[in-house]
Amino acid sequence: MKSFPQFTGATSLGNMCLNVHFEGGWSAELDLSEFVAGFKSLKPLRDADLFPRVALEEWGSGLTWDEEGPLSIAATTVYRLAVEQSNDRARSFDAWMMRHGFSASKAADTLGISPRWSRARGDIAFANRIDGAAVNYQTLNPMHSTAALCPKRNFRPSK
Repeated sequence: MKSFPQFTGATSLGNMCLNVHFEGGWSAELDLSEFVAGFKSLKPLRDADLFPRVALEEWGSGLTWDEEGPLSIAATTVYRLAVEQSNDRARSFDAWMMRHGFSASKAADTLGISPRWSRARGDIAFANRIDGAAVNYQTLNPMHSTAALCPKRNFRPSK
């Protein structure tokens, strides 16, 4: 991903689900029920009358239910959740990098792959080769937290 995601549209599908449209033409159906349940500040979104009132923030930078107040979710967060739920393998590496706050070179170092490979992350063949390793990194390496992922070269936590 070369820039931050921006919305071009969002509509409620009911049951805390949305159909979101991003700049560049990509769209996905998204279930926000688990995400909303994890934040006390988003509890009002469980209201069946409020949730369908979703609107875009200025410049498509997020979704809001109260004119960019506390009932808002950033486009980067919604993009990551949408990619994870869509199983779009070509986009999942970007979502994994966003979740961990990695640059392309840091992700390549963490996975022990060439930085040149990380630049090809939008390629379907590339995604099919390393998607499982990247997306399941936390599951396969439970000793590593997001804050202390170790590069494969030296097995020491990054500073």
